[in-house]
Amino acid sequence: MNNILDRQQMHECDMYTINDIGIPSMVLMERAALGVFDEIRARKIDSSNTLIVCGSGNNGGDGLALARMLADEGDKVNVYITGNTSLASGEMGKQYEIIRNYNVKILDTFPESDNYTLIVDAIFGIGLSRNIEGEIFNLIRKLNDKRGFKLSIDVPSGVNSDNGKIMGTTFKAELTVTIGDYKRGCFIYPGAEFCGEIVCKKIGISNKPIEKSKTGHILTIDDLNKIPKRKVRSNKGTYGNVLIIAGSLNMCGAAILAGAAAYASGCGLVRIFTPKDNRIIIQNKLPEAVLTTYDPQYFDDRVLEKEIERADSIVIGPGLGMDVSAGKITEYVLRYATVPIIADADALNIAATNPSLLKKHNCPLIITPHFAEMARLCDTKIYNISNDILETAIKFSKENNLICLLKDANSVIAGSDGSLYVNTSGNNGLSTAGSGDVLAGILGALAVIFDDYSLCAAMGAFIHGLAGDYAVAETGERGLVSSDIVEYVKKVLKDVK
Repeated sequence: MNNILDRQQMHECDMYTINDIGIPSMVLMERAALGVFDEIRARKIDSSNTLIVCGSGNNGGDGLALARMLADEGDKVNVYITGNTSLASGEMGKQYEIIRNYNVKILDTFPESDNYTLIVDAIFGIGLSRNIEGEIFNLIRKLNDKRGFKLSIDVPSGVNSDNGKIMGTTFKAELTVTIGDYKRGCFIYPGAEFCGEIVCKKIGISNKPIEKSKTGHILTIDDLNKIPKRKVRSNKGTYGNVLIIAGSLNMCGAAILAGAAAYASGCGLVRIFTPKDNRIIIQNKLPEAVLTTYDPQYFDDRVLEKEIERADSIVIGPGLGMDVSAGKITEYVLRYATVPIIADADALNIAATNPSLLKKHNCPLIITPHFAEMARLCDTKIYNISNDILETAIKFSKENNLICLLKDANSVIAGSDGSLYVNTSGNNGLSTAGSGDVLAGILGALAVIFDDYSLCAAMGAFIHGLAGDYAVAETGERGLVSSDIVEYVKKVLKDVK
């Protein structure tokens, strides 16, 4: 599990390392530049003719130190500095004085040449706090139009390191070498689109100031070992009874996919509560599930009450529909269930028509909206959600005392306790009908065995995305269907004991 920090958290770590531990800022700058240099060499990036564009802050100082190191190795290096060097930060000013003694050409005007093999963005880093305008706006646009491999130091200039918003315009990197810790905004869209591959270079910055703070996290493959171990002496009851309330007329596939995914994720028993018209097809497609059916025209909550009493977790919403009985079922579950609930799809659409519903729960609640569902819940436009996914998820989770898994290319998972995860697994092959039903089923199984429900949600998103990654390696992105994802969930979890 890796930290993803915001600007303030990174600043606190920097200052503690410099002022309390006593590592000079120039030493950290040299280490940062050396980390970037080593990455260029390790990847065999052609740096024989390099342009480095530097700002007047510490990010620019990193760029100047890198220019010196490349020149020492015989590369041709040109540097263009934006702004007035007399206004440069202390370390940037020192690096400027040093580099004048090296075989590095400092350009007076922005170069028109398009023959550079490597273009390095060292303009702003995490220090950007306002929209880019004027000369630098045009400069970044010109840099993006040039040929040559494009690399950003720390954060692409123009990406807000806190929330991933684009500050007017942004450098489009193929590789971002971030320093110290990963930066939150690099993993959140739209900014994530401009970062390319992201690698982190540790340079000795201490995390002690934020040890007790709520930092964001991204999961890695090693974190699959956080899934609780299975016991030698066990039975189906050990791994939980997942109640799936899903399906409606012509939408029984959602219940089947959610149930199959729950089984693939290790639950002991799936019970499906669904309209009576779905019985035959579900029994044929998922014979391992225990079915209880109801007549939507004559719904009796006493039948549902018995099912809830048996459950260790509940998935509600996939393909449920929006009729009167679906509304009654959703309200009953949110009001009376005492086990973890995963609310998806139509359960969220029903909640959007009655905003007080989500505040009635008395148990852990994970919601899994896509942008349109979140827009309905927040009574706003989809654009407002997609343009501010992080703050939307954080605010909604706190206001409603729940965990919000807001789905995106990199989904954001925010808990009411301040916990935060960004999921980095997955691909566009997962943009297919039923994919969300599979995710809901995975979460239903995990909610039985996890005590930390924010981590549970993050782990479910990670497994779901990883299954998609495994699948497209064999099938390609265009041909992936949701029943394939279920099979690859099994492969993801195969080596987790």
